[in-house]
Amino acid sequence: MSRTVNNLVTDDWVERITDPENRRYVQLRLTKKGWILHENINSVLHSYFGSVMNDIPENKRTQVVESLELLINAINKNNCC
Repeated sequence: MSRTVNNLVTDDWVERITDPENRRYVQLRLTKKGWILHENINSVLHSYFGSVMNDIPENKRTQVVESLELLINAINKNNCC
């Protein structure tokens, strides 16, 4: 984990913020560069999933969403690891 965080800090995606009262407590915050990447990824994913939903017949979309919600709830109840 530390190596991954170090790489993100080095590449200016996140910044470390150390708690002055407890130096063991460190927060990570996205930098401006990190926020721009975050927004770009969200935009691409939103567009992609919009295209996916458009390929599902309109009268079936609610059923698909309800089925996915059931699947997510079942997965969350049954932790595998």
